[in-house]
Formats: sequence, structure tokens, C-alpha cells
Amino acid sequence: MPTILMLALLFSLSLLIQGIPAKPAESGTITGMLKTELGAPAVGVRVAAMAVPESATVINSLSALSSIDETDAQGHFHLENIPQGRYYVTAGRVDYPTYFPGTQDITAGRIIAIKAGDIIPGIDFVMSSIAVRPLGNSFGLFGVGFNSTPSLGIGINVSVEGGGPLPVFSPAGFSTIQLLRTTDNQATTMPLTASSISVAVPTGVAPEYRVKVENLPGGYTLKSIVYNATDITNGTLKLSSVATPPTGVILSTLNVPLPNGVFAGNTAQLLPATLVITLASPPRGTTNSPGVRVAGRATNSEIRSVYISGTPGILFSDGSFEFRGVLPGRHSISTPDNPSSSQPLAATIIVGNQDVAGIELRDTPVLPLHVVTPIPPEPSGSRAPGSVIPPVRILGQVVDEATHEPIVKGMVFLTGHYGSSIQLDADGRFEFPKLMPGSYQMEIHPFGHLDIRRIVVVGEDDVHLSLSTPEGEGLIQ
Repeated sequence: MPTILMLALLFSLSLLIQGIPAKPAESGTITGMLKTELGAPAVGVRVAAMAVPESATVINSLSALSSIDETDAQGHFHLENIPQGRYYVTAGRVDYPTYFPGTQDITAGRIIAIKAGDIIPGIDFVMSSIAVRPLGNSFGLFGVGFNSTPSLGIGINVSVEGGGPLPVFSPAGFSTIQLLRTTDNQATTMPLTASSISVAVPTGVAPEYRVKVENLPGGYTLKSIVYNATDITNGTLKLSSVATPPTGVILSTLNVPLPNGVFAGNTAQLLPATLVITLASPPRGTTNSPGVRVAGRATNSEIRSVYISGTPGILFSDGSFEFRGVLPGRHSISTPDNPSSSQPLAATIIVGNQDVAGIELRDTPVLPLHVVTPIPPEPSGSRAPGSVIPPVRILGQVVDEATHEPIVKGMVFLTGHYGSSIQLDADGRFEFPKLMPGSYQMEIHPFGHLDIRRIVVVGEDDVHLSLSTPEGEGLIQ
């Protein structure tokens, strides 16, 4: 039995042997609605309450999923019988999950505390288009499972006419390729940069698919789609019944592309022909809109979103980015949506009346609150246009209110669009480096003393905090 299939079986069995569900009187309920980036209900997507893991970087057990539901035709979900505890609400594929309130980074997910008898409504959020799971699993979770319907792998080659990188994110959202089966409108969606795509194929049927490229930025258009030397731009992709996999094969449908182009869990061979998609880019030149162009590069080419002062720009497959129509002033550039294993990137710059190029985004542990809310630029003062403002730090010390002695045991949490934590040191001190301007929420949990919660506003200079708290248990705002 293939390793991935064995994992899928063990994965599924673990759900069946988690134990007796909590009684309704000893558990809680979470309800909400899931939407797509275009504002439509996200239909048929699995949503779960996931117990907060010991480490945000390692999710080591499916048994942490305490309640599972699938959104209805209006995008509603209803998670019941959740034992008391702390949970993330997560939706979509296991390889690109979305965590409430709408992020792909678990450290930015909002934790929901459940007590006996709680009914928590209004957990509404938007799922990134890249997190939409392929439909068609007869059994599975977040796109992982096994299915008696075989799958085929189709190679993909996407390019821009005349050369140049692919646009992977823009104000329209994450760019994707979608194959829509004509018989039942079953959709399979992958990032524009995917090297192959796996589709479910009914046994003994020669299926047809409409091929769509979604969420291209303004000015980019679909020029052509060719498969097996046939132009199907305005037609359908027709797979030969000869290529249909044999019957009786149970396949995992994880849909994760491996380096050789075959999808994990898919024992069917990649089809010999490749889906060739060509895009046309907008003509070079200036626009008539006010403002200037700001461009630069991320430290790597991972798929991310990119914003300047809360307004989305365009990120390309080679890690470069650009914004158009940027007004003069101080701006912060950030990447609010990132792969779960990567930190967000950021830079703070001064924009004048001329284009700015060569901006490099660097790692930051936390992004400010409301980083995707558009805000006007801050005044630039006397600084030269094109200059980069160095990141700053929050430094602090926590002492006992009565003795003024340092409190040496405890944790400090800094949260915004992402989150970071650190232990108090032997002098009761803490430090959060590499921060950009904005507002952050800080929570300090000193051992044997009252907790402290503050909103900390960061500008262009380091912030120094001196905090005191009495002994006891509770919270000081």
C-alpha cells in the first residue's frame, strides 16, 4: 500500500477513535459563515474547531479536531459538542488552510475559548481563494481523504507573452487556475504557478472541463489555452477515455504537487500532454492616475499577498512586487497572507513625487493590527523620498508593584495581524525587534501576579515600557 494512502487511512481512523464526544451540557457550539474573496458564500467547504496546539509551527495530531462541519448553500457552518478548551476555527485545504478571522498563518488566528454551555455566533470570515479545497472527496477532511473515484494529473505551463513573471496576487485576489467539469460543475482550483493539477475522473467516462484563469490583475488578459496542440481558449478540455484510470483504485486526493509533477496520493500517471496557458500583460508605460510607482522584491518567491498602507498591490512569481498610484508620504509595505512556515515581510518607506524602486522586504515577527485597512500616508517630514525607515523595537521590564523587584517568570505576547511571544528574562525584561509602525496588542502573563493587557502604538523610534503589577490572578487593562 502506498505510504500516502496508509497515512490517509491512519489519518481517517484517528478521527473515528478520538473517544466519546462531550455531552452537550459539557460542551459548546460555534456558528458562523464562510465567504470567498469575491463575497459569495463558500459552499461545501469543511470547517473545524481545532484545539490550540503546543506549538504553532507543528500541528501534530488530527485528534485535535474536536468538531467538523461542511458549509451549506449559504456558507453557514455549525460546530457542535466542542469540549471546553481553546480552539482555532479553520477551513479549507490542509496544505493551504484558512484560520479565523481570515489568515493562512496560525499565529495570526484568533483563539476562541469554549466553556460548558457556550454558544458563540458570528464567527464569519473570508477564505483565501488559494485555500479552496478541490471538491469530490467521498470521505476526507480539508481535501485529504480517499475516494473510489480515480484522478488524473495534468501538467500545466503558464507564461506571459514576451516573457516576464506571473502575477500571483493582486487587488483581485490570488491568481488561480480552475478546471470546471461540465457534467456537474465540480471545480478543482490551484495556484497559477502550479506545475500540475489533479482532477477526479468518473470511471468509464471521457470527461470535459472548462478551463478558467481567475483573479488576474487589471490589464492582464488570457491570450490562449492549448492542450495537445488544440486551442481550447473558447472551448473545453476533452480527456480521452483511454486515459481514464482503472476501476477499483482507491486514491488519496490530497492534491499536493511533488517535484516530479505527480500529486501526493495519486497513483495515476501524469497525462503526456501539457495544458499550455499564455497571458497577455498590459503595455508598459505610465498611467494617468495620480501618484507614483513603488516596486521592489521580497526575500524569496513564495506566494504571498502584498499591501501598501492597507491597499493591495501586485506580487509576481519571482518575488517582485509593484504598486501604482502611490501618494507622497510615509508608507508601510507588508505581506499579510504568507505560507504557514514563513514570517511576514515588511518595510517602511518615504514616497515623494518620483517612482521608487529597489525596496526590499524583510522578515518581521508581527504585523500591526488592521494592516489590511486602507489608511492615508503619514507625513514624510524632512526625510528624502525613497529612504527606508529602519524597523524599531518594543522593550520593557515588568516589576512587582509593592517591592519593585523584577518579575522573572512569565510570558509576554505581542499580537496584531500575526503574533509573537517571549519569556521574561532574569531581570524581568523583554524585547520584540524588527517592528513596523502601527498599533499592537500586548498581553503579559507574569507568574503569581495579575496579567497586563495594553495597546502599544509604535512609531519610528524604539518604545520603552516600564510595567508593574500586584500579586494575584486576574487582568489589568
